[in-house]
Amino acid sequence: QLKFSTGQDQERGMEGPQTQSEGEEGTKFEKPPPLPLSQLLTIIVTTSPIRSHPSTEMLEKTFDTFPYAGEEFAYECRKVIVCDGCRVRDEEEDGFNNSNGFNSRRISCDSATASNSNQSFNNNNIDKNDNDRNNNDKNNSNGINSGSNHSESKPTITRKHANIKQALRSGITTVDQAKNYIEFKTALRKLCEDATRAPYPQVKSPFRNAEVVELEERHGYGFALRHALLHCINTPYVCVIQ
Repeated sequence: QLKFSTGQDQERGMEGPQTQSEGEEGTKFEKPPPLPLSQLLTIIVTTSPIRSHPSTEMLEKTFDTFPYAGEEFAYECRKVIVCDGCRVRDEEEDGFNNSNGFNSRRISCDSATASNSNQSFNNNNIDKNDNDRNNNDKNNSNGINSGSNHSESKPTITRKHANIKQALRSGITTVDQAKNYIEFKTALRKLCEDATRAPYPQVKSPFRNAEVVELEERHGYGFALRHALLHCINTPYVCVIQ
């Protein structure tokens, strides 16, 4: 319970946490000075392999919008860029094998430079699976019309990672894409270091006070964000840029 000091309390040697203003009756609450935004807010940015790597252009355009939220947000607040890991596709080793003949093994992107796996998708198998599925659909339709047992028909299997976009969304890359991702992270780290070392405010870069956190394995967006919140944040508020 807060106790406000009065003139009589001060005469008795009892001083509360508040002070009394001169010429006013009672006490006056003194507000503490507001904390700077940089001590309250951390910006978290998540990224993973995409086809435009090793270019950092997309991330640079994203950071260029930060000044719209204010200079303190753009240049003073700490920024944590979480680079998720990936799984490198390797069709020559045993691993996950789906209906496309698509094999993958769960390794870090940094191990991709030692791999010599095949870089092309097995389009022939994909086309064959499409034809088989179409034939099954026709057979099932004919069976239903002729009065055959519909429960004996096989369910349609959903194909995963049928193209590059779907594979990247799942964190699966080719060896070349993994190498490009490594180059992207190297360029990004240099971009952050140069911006932080540059004299401020003569040189203003939204990458100032930014750092790169690399995850060794594929986490996915949710767990990558969780990692940042648990291990990289010491402010009461965060702003997540996805």
